[in-house]
Amino acid sequence: MAEENLKKPVSSSSGNSAICTILTQMYREYKDKIVETVIKRRITKPWMKYREIEIIEEILKNLQPQRVLEWGAGYSTLYFPKILTECDVAVCGA
Repeated sequence: MAEENLKKPVSSSSGNSAICTILTQMYREYKDKIVETVIKRRITKPWMKYREIEIIEEILKNLQPQRVLEWGAGYSTLYFPKILTECDVAVCGA
């Protein structure tokens, strides 16, 4: 019985999806580094991984909060309010 289970093909669709996600993440980050160093153009995105940005964007789009407190020290303060439609935005900084 155990030998029969070993011979069955294993579905690798979830494994391929994870690999694809990781490779996409690496490509985006590498592309940003190239643009910043070679082209000398500053990337104005939050200082976090692309997947983290996608998760926060999805949450903000689905929940559509009326008030949000964003506490940070990067471009996220300027980036995420663009996603919100009818939210009072107050940006405080030094």
